[in-house]
Amino acid sequence: RCYTAKDGLPHDFVYQVYEDRNQDIWICTLAGLTHLKGGGFQRNHLFQYLNNISILNIVQDRIDPNTFWIGSDGLGLYRKKGGLLTNVMKKNGLGSDSIYQTIEDNRGNVWFSTFTNGVNKIKKYELNDFFEGNSDRINVISFGPSDGIRNPNCYYQSGTSAVQTKGGELVFTTHLGLARVDPNDVTINKTPPPVLIRSVLVDGRQVEIKDGQVFRGIENLIFEYEVLSYIARDRIQFGIRLDGLDNKWTFLPVREKNRVRYDGLTAGTYRFRVKAVNSSGIWNHRGRS
Repeated sequence: RCYTAKDGLPHDFVYQVYEDRNQDIWICTLAGLTHLKGGGFQRNHLFQYLNNISILNIVQDRIDPNTFWIGSDGLGLYRKKGGLLTNVMKKNGLGSDSIYQTIEDNRGNVWFSTFTNGVNKIKKYELNDFFEGNSDRINVISFGPSDGIRNPNCYYQSGTSAVQTKGGELVFTTHLGLARVDPNDVTINKTPPPVLIRSVLVDGRQVEIKDGQVFRGIENLIFEYEVLSYIARDRIQFGIRLDGLDNKWTFLPVREKNRVRYDGLTAGTYRFRVKAVNSSGIWNHRGRS
């Protein structure tokens, strides 16, 4: 017998079928998640979640049986805790909005494979802090070509794309073979990345800025900034903010030229700040201003 949308599935395209510890079945499809609870494949046993969202995988939390981690294609990672569903996305610090497989190690970390950002790792308590509203951003450690993963694209069509061996190692599929990770032997760069403000341009003219300095009739301000680290430089991120204008940080990747321009500033007091985080999630919160 073949079961399709006519029988109650959200879509005919199925990415994954998963059995939880209660022996309930979860079906991840192109247009939502189905929970088959307590019996055969009958409509009164089917419960639907995340309608019209492409759901790639689901896994039950290793400790809390009422918590599930759900990877989507385009809307990041969801946590289902009881009846509450919330998600975290790239704008919150996730490495990618497409999560192809989620798996926990034996050290309290959650790992996930992504579309173009390789394999990511985060401490589970940090994820839960975000979902509980105790933080607005997560610190993900990304692993890619500089760590031995030949291709950071872990895209797959369906099935299981990550497993844990009996020895605790994690194995992920990629577009150029398998990536094997030993969570007990991961090198962490504990040095916060040094940052500096290279120059300040007022209406295209470079100036030296001093505290309390007053400018009148300004059309634009340009700040050029840099990070003095070349360890996994492609995975370093900046946080920039202009106090007096911005009420939150903006996070940007390292580019060949790192600069930001502000036009049409009204009269007021402003302070530009820049900080950075390295590939291991270690922040230089002090930064420069």
